[in-house]
Amino acid sequence: MMLLTALKIITIIALIAEAIWFIFEPGFEPAITAIVIIAAIMKLYWNEMKERPTDSGPISTDQVTINSTADVPAAQNQRC
Repeated sequence: MMLLTALKIITIIALIAEAIWFIFEPGFEPAITAIVIIAAIMKLYWNEMKERPTDSGPISTDQVTINSTADVPAAQNQRC
């Protein structure tokens, strides 16, 4: 998680630097750089938006206990 935060900060700083570059020297290279940086920022935030928080842990009813993390084999998840 810390790496993603660092990547977001770096890409925002790069976008600001690119905007300054584009202001002082407008042209094709700064425009392409802006497109690539914006695509990187969108990808970073898209991955974060796709990850939905899920509840994990045992869910119990009167007859069956289900482990919602799905990391326990079915044989261990059933009551005897």
